[in-house]
Amino acid sequence: MESQNRTTIRICPAPERRIAVYLPYTEDRVARIRTISGHDWNPQQGCWTVPRTARAVTRLLELFSGNEVELDPSLRLPKPKHPGQRPAFQVAPGPAGDTLQAVLDALANRAYSRQTIKIYATHIKRLFIRIKKHPRDIRARDIRIYLQDMINRERVSELYLNQAISAISFLFKNVLAEPDVAREALRIRRSITEGG
Repeated sequence: MESQNRTTIRICPAPERRIAVYLPYTEDRVARIRTISGHDWNPQQGCWTVPRTARAVTRLLELFSGNEVELDPSLRLPKPKHPGQRPAFQVAPGPAGDTLQAVLDALANRAYSRQTIKIYATHIKRLFIRIKKHPRDIRARDIRIYLQDMINRERVSELYLNQAISAISFLFKNVLAEPDVAREALRIRRSITEGG
C-alpha cells in the first residue's frame, strides 16, 4: 500500500479556489506541472496548487495520463449530454478570439458562475462585432459611442445595459489592463443611474 502512495498522483480540492496536486517527485513531473498557468508550490502541504478550473483539471489529466492518478470525485468533469456536443463557446482564431479566450480563462480562474461567463462572453463578442478594431485599439471614446448607441438607438433594458457595462469593464480592467477604458464604461453607468 505504501509503494502505491509513493507513485500515485493525488489531485484534490484546496482552499482559496485552488486544486492541490500531490506529486511524487521527478524532474519531468515538475516540468509538466509548471506548464499550467497559475501553478504554485506549497511547502507547508508538500504539494503543488493550480487554479480550480475545468481547464486545469483537464490539463492535469492530460499531463499525467501515463501515471496512476487519484482524482477527487468533486473535481470530476461532467460528461456531455450528447456525444459530439459542442462546447458553450467556440472561439475563433485571431486577436478577438484570443482576447475572448483570455476573458473566459480569467472568469473561470476567478470562479465566476457558468451563467455569468456566458453573459460576459456574449456581450464581449457583440462588442468585437460592432467595433471592428483590434481589441487593444479600442478606446474609451469607442466604448462611449457603443453604449450610447445601445441606449438611444436599440433602447435596451437597464439590466442588459448593466450586464454589457460589467462585461466591458471586466475585459478592459482584468484582461487588457486598460483601466481608463474600464472607468469610461463605469462613468456611463453612473450617468444613466443618475438620470444624466
